[in-house]
Amino acid sequence: MSATSFDASQIESRGWRQGSVLSANLAAQAADHAPKRITVSIDDWIILTSHDCDIVNRSLQKEPFVEVIRSSRLPEETPDRNCIFGKSPREIQLEANLAAHSIHLQCLAHDRWFIPREWLLRESPCPEKQLRPKVLENLIHWMAKRYLRAALPNQFDARWRNQKKNNLKSWFALLGKYNASISAVYIRLSTMKEIEDSTIPYRCSFMIAVPKEVDQQLRDQIEDSVRGFWKSFSPQIEVDFVEVLGLDKITLDEVSQYKRFDADWLSFSDDDAPLTGVASELALT
Repeated sequence: MSATSFDASQIESRGWRQGSVLSANLAAQAADHAPKRITVSIDDWIILTSHDCDIVNRSLQKEPFVEVIRSSRLPEETPDRNCIFGKSPREIQLEANLAAHSIHLQCLAHDRWFIPREWLLRESPCPEKQLRPKVLENLIHWMAKRYLRAALPNQFDARWRNQKKNNLKSWFALLGKYNASISAVYIRLSTMKEIEDSTIPYRCSFMIAVPKEVDQQLRDQIEDSVRGFWKSFSPQIEVDFVEVLGLDKITLDEVSQYKRFDADWLSFSDDDAPLTGVASELALT
C-alpha cells in the first residue's frame, strides 16, 4: 500500500487501540511475521501494545509498524503472585476476558515484535478477547519499566548487595513490613560514578512517600527502620538523611532529583532474586 492511499481513519473506525487483540486471521499473519525464536500457537493472544497515537497516526511513512506481544493462556486459575503486576522484569501474568469468562495469560518480555500497521485496515480487533483498563495499564507499565528501572553504579550495588547474602531480601522485608503505609521509595546518591576505592563512601539520601493520612509516629518508625538498615553498610555507604513525606508535600521537582528504589524498580542480576515490593503490592489493592 502506498503512503498516499493509506487512510488512518479506517483504523480508528475499526476500533483499534492499545490493548486490542488481533483476530484469528491477523494473528496468523503476525505469527508468520514473528522472529524465528518466537513460537506462536493457535490459542495465543497477539496483543497490540503501541500507543494509541501511533496506531492512528495519519502518516504511514512516520509510523509504518505497530508493536505486538504474544500472550499464552495459563492452565492455572490463580496466577503466580511473583509474576503479577509487573513484579518480574521478564514475565507478567494477566487476567483477561474471553467472551463471558475470565482467564489468565502469560507474557514474556522478549516475545515482542512489529507488524505492518496497514494490516489493521483489513479487519477489526477480536471482540471476544479483551483486557480491562487496569490490566492493560499494568501490562504497559511492566513493558516500560524494563527501560525505567533504577540504574545505579555497580560499585554501589556491590557494597550493599554482596556484603551479606540476604541483604536484598532484608530490604524487601522492610518495605513489606510497611507496605500499607509506603507509596514509593526514592534514593539519591552523592555521585553516579563508579568509586573503586572502598575507603571512599557513597553518600545517599532517601525520600519515602506516604499517604498524607499516615501519622507522625508511624512516619518516625519508617524513618528509623530505613536509616537503621542502611547504617549497617557504613563506612562504605553513608546515609545523609531519610525524609518521610506525605504525597501532598512532594513536588515533581523533588522527585526529579531521585531514582525510584522500590523493590520492583530495581534491576536484578539473576532470575532467582525475590521480586516483591511496595509498588507491586500496592497494585493489589
